[in-house]
Amino acid sequence: LFMKLIDAFSGSPRMPLSIFCAAYDILNTVSNNSRIERYKYIDIGIIKDSIKYLEDISCNTTINEIAKKCNISLGYYEKIFYGYLGMTPREYKSIQRINHIKMLLQDKNMTLEVIAEKMGYCDSGYLCRIFKKNTGMTPGEYRRLFLS
Repeated sequence: LFMKLIDAFSGSPRMPLSIFCAAYDILNTVSNNSRIERYKYIDIGIIKDSIKYLEDISCNTTINEIAKKCNISLGYYEKIFYGYLGMTPREYKSIQRINHIKMLLQDKNMTLEVIAEKMGYCDSGYLCRIFKKNTGMTPGEYRRLFLS
């Protein structure tokens, strides 16, 4: 990363944006590494184990149940999760669900009603609202963009 910064400074036409990007990459990496190092190894193990539950779309385990399985309080679990990943467990689970919906939308033969049922939503309208809130586009717009 430092070499990238040096190259950005030593380039014949100095590009302020490339210098900024290189400096940002360095600071972002240092920040992420220091956040991770703040937590004990055992806490990182808890987070890595709990991520398996959050990534399993078919698993209806709540955040509170995951904390109980890890033998820690919900507040402490959310604190170390946020410290490790920079987002709450609920945000992480929401991102996983949206990514799974995106994967299902890639099948042009699968209707929104079927996708909503697979994902446990009450109807396709609710799925559309959740999807648009998280991605800024409707499932139909995403499908057209992906298929084009």
